[in-house]
Amino acid sequence: MAMPAWTNKVDENEKLKIINDVAVAVARSLELDVVLQTALEKVMEAFQVTSGGIYLVDFKTDRLVLKISRGLTPAFVTEKANIPPGTGCAGWAVDHNEIFSAFGQPQAGFICEDAERLMGIDCLVASPISTKRRIHGVIELFAPTPRRLTEDEADLVKSISDQIGVAVENARLYEESRENVVKLTELQEQLETANKRLRAHLTQEAHIAEILQKSLLPRRLPRTEGLEVAARLISATEAAEVGGDFYDFIELDNDRLAMIVGDVSGSGINAATLTSIAQNTIRAFAFEDRDVASIVSRTNRVLHNQTDPSKFVALFLGIIDLRARRLEYCIAGQPTPFIARAGKELVELESGSIALGVDKNAQYRSHLFDLRELDTLLVFTDGLVEARRGNEFFGEESVKRLLLEGFDSTLEEIVDSILSAAKAFTGDKLRDDVALVSLRLHKVPALP
Repeated sequence: MAMPAWTNKVDENEKLKIINDVAVAVARSLELDVVLQTALEKVMEAFQVTSGGIYLVDFKTDRLVLKISRGLTPAFVTEKANIPPGTGCAGWAVDHNEIFSAFGQPQAGFICEDAERLMGIDCLVASPISTKRRIHGVIELFAPTPRRLTEDEADLVKSISDQIGVAVENARLYEESRENVVKLTELQEQLETANKRLRAHLTQEAHIAEILQKSLLPRRLPRTEGLEVAARLISATEAAEVGGDFYDFIELDNDRLAMIVGDVSGSGINAATLTSIAQNTIRAFAFEDRDVASIVSRTNRVLHNQTDPSKFVALFLGIIDLRARRLEYCIAGQPTPFIARAGKELVELESGSIALGVDKNAQYRSHLFDLRELDTLLVFTDGLVEARRGNEFFGEESVKRLLLEGFDSTLEEIVDSILSAAKAFTGDKLRDDVALVSLRLHKVPALP
């Protein structure tokens, strides 16, 4: 209901009704444009004017932006749609956070000249739209004929502005939250796209690393008279990348065979590259140096000089002399291998020193072990004994037991049974790669 045409005193009941009508109207929506449109309509109806607008502060630039208007001339809208802080009566109201009435403050009357110039009417009132948090903007109304704003009218417009201020703040918060949801959705989509690319890249890298790892394994196992050989390399079922476990054989001559079982730190292409360096270095030294400890020491110095200090290689190097029935070996950071003898006696080899590449001056010793017919050697990386189920490890005792229990089986059956038991122990969730090599000495020609 419109109030009577500008009486000197606003009826209190009518005032409360107008305030309530505005509050109810603007509370019906959280859409900022709807709130502003409704608010302007209600306040213009209350003051019986035909021209008005609502400016909002652009918090990024502090400029006043005309968001909604009615009855303003095109010239005014064009020139006054986006104004700097402090401009005109709207700017004065925002800067001072006070109601501005052109005829109530003659000392500032000149700032209404734009309204008269662009529309031929004067500004009646500019009332800041504010809350306790901040000033959001200003309502500006234009009177068709010059007149002063009464105290009752000023009180009314302030009450309406405060109601609108709460609605505008809620609408702005709603819009911000909605924009944040949109931005978050966009970021999630961008992240998912980036993740897809990363997964594709990692998949490609893992594929390349797997190819490299397989290419570094011997194409065939040694076919040496009097020696049975079995070897396995299985990847961790829970690993995201290919690990650095490997094995290799070097047929030095008709009677001597070198066996390497190793575990390189890290995973992926870097691990495969380090594996290649270690293997090729050992091969080069093994053909010119008959001393196992010397081969390992020289390889250690090369790896220390050629690789990152954080990289290392755990290694078992053994050379079997079939004629002499003797194993010369050196261990660098690897678990201690086992030998099962014909009478089902289990022997542990001597433990070794630290992994290669850690200490350039590390000392490595070789050990000799005299072999008997049907002796079965088992060498493995730590992924086997450290296979876990909760806080429990598969452990060396399980490996020893299975090696002895399978003594009458072929080497292929022995290594498969050990690996199957380890995988079953973990629920088929191996956390590390496992390399496993077994040799069994059969009857060989005796020395002349």
